[in-house]
Amino acid sequence: MNLRTAASSLAALAALSAAIGLANRGCATPSAESAARAPAVTRESNPAPANMESAPSTSVASTNVPSAIEATAAGTETQRAVRTPSALVLRGVLHAPRNMPLPAETRLVIGEQQFVALDAAGRFEFAWPSERDVLSIHADAATLSDVVLARMRRTHTGELASEHSVAQFHGGELALWAHSACIVVGRLSAEPSPLDRAADSEPVRVRLSAAYDWQRIERTWSGAPGDAFRFEHVPLSGSVSLHVEGATLWVHERLVEGTAPGATIDVGVIGEHAYPLHGHLYDDRGVPVAGGGVRAYAREPDGKLRPLGTTETDDSGRFDLPRVPLLPLVFRACHYEGDLDYPTMLTTQEFGPSAAAFEAGIELRLASLVHLAGIVLRPDGSAVADAFIRFASDGVRHETEQREGLSDVGATTDALGRFGFDVKSGRTELCVWEDRHVLGGPNLVACVEVLAPDEAVVVRLAPIAPLRGRVVLDDGTPWNERWTLEAWCKNVVVTDSSRGTYDASVFENTRLWPGRWRVRARTPRGLTSPMLELDVPADLEREHVLVLRP
Repeated sequence: MNLRTAASSLAALAALSAAIGLANRGCATPSAESAARAPAVTRESNPAPANMESAPSTSVASTNVPSAIEATAAGTETQRAVRTPSALVLRGVLHAPRNMPLPAETRLVIGEQQFVALDAAGRFEFAWPSERDVLSIHADAATLSDVVLARMRRTHTGELASEHSVAQFHGGELALWAHSACIVVGRLSAEPSPLDRAADSEPVRVRLSAAYDWQRIERTWSGAPGDAFRFEHVPLSGSVSLHVEGATLWVHERLVEGTAPGATIDVGVIGEHAYPLHGHLYDDRGVPVAGGGVRAYAREPDGKLRPLGTTETDDSGRFDLPRVPLLPLVFRACHYEGDLDYPTMLTTQEFGPSAAAFEAGIELRLASLVHLAGIVLRPDGSAVADAFIRFASDGVRHETEQREGLSDVGATTDALGRFGFDVKSGRTELCVWEDRHVLGGPNLVACVEVLAPDEAVVVRLAPIAPLRGRVVLDDGTPWNERWTLEAWCKNVVVTDSSRGTYDASVFENTRLWPGRWRVRARTPRGLTSPMLELDVPADLEREHVLVLRP
């Protein structure tokens, strides 16, 4: 290439570069003058050319392309729509209880306030509330239990899951099972109060207590004497009872009988008047007894004693019972509240129904106590340490606690075989025994009667007579395979592999002691005999037959 040609080419390239730079500067930064001359373009003002009125606009505002701000907002809304789950619809069926049809008026309660109707087949459908993540579902009918049938939860992915072990949720369908219930109605007594302790118009509370799935369910109703009450949705899994609590109207417990699925039970008129009662406890010298025990009973028209409660006296010997009916009353008292379970320590007093007693209070006076002491010896004359002693005096019997005249273990002998305790003056029956299971011999026992006071009682023990008998099948066939003798005395179970297990029909057992016993035979195959009640030692004189049954 010659110099002239190269120079010409360089000049052409320089001119082209200048032209391109000028064009770029003009596009990137228009002058203020050119900007002022350019027409304004807005979404509100977009005039069409005069000769093209019917032609579509070609301005920016006429297009469907949004501005940068509009595009950003639209993108945000689109993301929100993706994150927000669509409306959820829950469908399912409510099945009737096994023992009754589904009531026609049944509906579902969703959460706290939403109600959903059922069709004839018990099917339902409802939209999940957008603001809730967890919902509880109940059945609403007077003769259905209103316990939770299902607890549904919405997961973070928008799906539904059941938190209730009974409800079944498969393929978007929820299966629920209703629980039968009953209705309990009645009326409060309107009988005027015999004592003017409180106005009869004061409110009275009726409390219903029932069982469901090993839990206690309680409901309350408030009204006035003479008003009718009604409890719906009463479950039937256990006992049902009513309690009345008012200023004077009161019922400690009234069992509701005749409960049945779908039934309405009328308990009639309930409530009796009961009032606060106070009194003082004195010893045989007239000195107030502090810390003494007082147990009260009401004697019913049939002669039975109804417990009213137990209380302890204060430093001045005063005691208070909150609710006592105007009936004949029986009080049992002792020097120490902890001795109320020991008949020999108790003084019993009875009072007739008297309004004056509720105003002025009552006085209880304890009988004098005397000392009874002695020693317990074996047949060989050696002293018995840790021998057990039960006792009763003057024929005392605990009518309400089903005792057999003997207290619980009232005393034990010391290391030298000696004992001593206070009892009421007079005849006292002592039952003493030594448990010789560890020593491998028959128990040593003695039942004696002494007169208190006495400081030199000698109790000589002797081997207990054996419990003798046979174990047979229903047809009388002797059972000569392995079996176990089970025995209970006051909640103490006596069974062991060395002395309570046998391989033959005929047996003897010398591990019992004085008291009321229940015994039965049990085999490894699951055969058992009916429970046999024994009075030991009186019933040890004869043979007993234990009949095995499936």
